[in-house]
Amino acid sequence: MHSRFSIYDDGLIEIWEYTGEQRGKCVCKVKEEKDVECYKRAIEALQSYGREREGVRHEKRAG
Repeated sequence: MHSRFSIYDDGLIEIWEYTGEQRGKCVCKVKEEKDVECYKRAIEALQSYGREREGVRHEKRAG
């Protein structure tokens, strides 16, 4: 995870998927003017990512 918040620029949250030391897919990248909104959007993106991953797991079991 990488985050940056400043009074001079928009807030930023980035969350990446890792395999060991190797950085893989970007799970979430959110940039918002207000810090609270940035965190809210990041939470929504992570929840969506979790639902997506669950769906893939269920498909692998069924198929």
